[in-house]
Amino acid sequence: MTTPGVGATVVNCGTEFVGASGDKIMDDKNPTVTRSSLAVLAMAMTGTCVICPCSNTLVVRRVVALVHPQYTSNVNDPIPFDRDLWLRGRARNRVGMANYLANEKMLDGKTRSELVEMLGEPDFERPGDEGTRWLLGFYAKGLFDESLWLELTIGENGRARGAIVGVSWEDPRTR
Repeated sequence: MTTPGVGATVVNCGTEFVGASGDKIMDDKNPTVTRSSLAVLAMAMTGTCVICPCSNTLVVRRVVALVHPQYTSNVNDPIPFDRDLWLRGRARNRVGMANYLANEKMLDGKTRSELVEMLGEPDFERPGDEGTRWLLGFYAKGLFDESLWLELTIGENGRARGAIVGVSWEDPRTR
C-alpha cells in the first residue's frame, strides 16, 4: 500500500480508496493505514511535514505573523502620528505612522534632538547619506523576514530630509 503524494487524486471505490496511479491507499480492513494515510493527505494539503521544516516554516511563520506585535501585513495605510502608540512599538501601527510621516514630509527640517524626542533613539545611525533608521517591524516573506525601517538623512546643516519607509533583508535581531 502507498500513501498519496502531493497532487495525487483520491477516488472512493466502495470501501477502498485508490490513488491517481491506481494503487490502493486504504480500506476498511486496515484502519491504521486509513488514519496514517489521512494524516499524510492532510499534511500535504496544508503544506506541513515532519521531515520538511521548510514547509512548516512557510505555514507556521505566516500564522505567527498575524498575531505577533513585531510583524505587519503587506497592507499598511497611512495613519496620523501618535507618539504614545509609536512608543508601544506594534509594527502595524508604526508602519502606518511612518508612511504618514514620510508622505506628508513631517520629518523634513527637524533636528536630531527633535527626532529623538518624537520617535525615540534611532536603532541604526551612520553619518551622511548612510542615514538614520528606526526599526518599524518585520514582514514574514517566504523563509526569511524583511525588516521595515523609517529611514532619513540628517544633512550637514543638522536637519532631517528625505524620510522613506524602507525594506531590507538585514535582520537586526541577529546582530
